[in-house]
Amino acid sequence: MITVDELSFETAVKASKVPVIVVFVTEWSVISGAVAKRASELDPTKFTVLKVDVDKSPSMAVRFSIRHVPFLMKFLPTGELIASGKVLTDIITA
Repeated sequence: MITVDELSFETAVKASKVPVIVVFVTEWSVISGAVAKRASELDPTKFTVLKVDVDKSPSMAVRFSIRHVPFLMKFLPTGELIASGKVLTDIITA
C-alpha cells in the first residue's frame, strides 16, 4: 500500500499498470485501519492500493466529496473513476 497526498495522487494512479484501489482513511478510526489492512492484502498483480489520510490531506476529501471514512474508490490507470463505496468486495468486483 502506498500512502499518497494531493501532490502524489495523480502520478501514482497513472504509474499503475493495473486498476487502482484508493482507501480514504483517518488514523484514529479503527474501522479505517481494518479496511486499509484488508485492502493492503490484495494481490499486487491485480490492484495497486493507495491510501489517503483525509486528516493530513483534507483537500483530497474535498476533491472527491468524501464525507465518511473509510471510503473506497477504484480507478483505471488512465485516471477514470469506475467505482466508489464503502464495501471493499463491491469495489474489487466493479
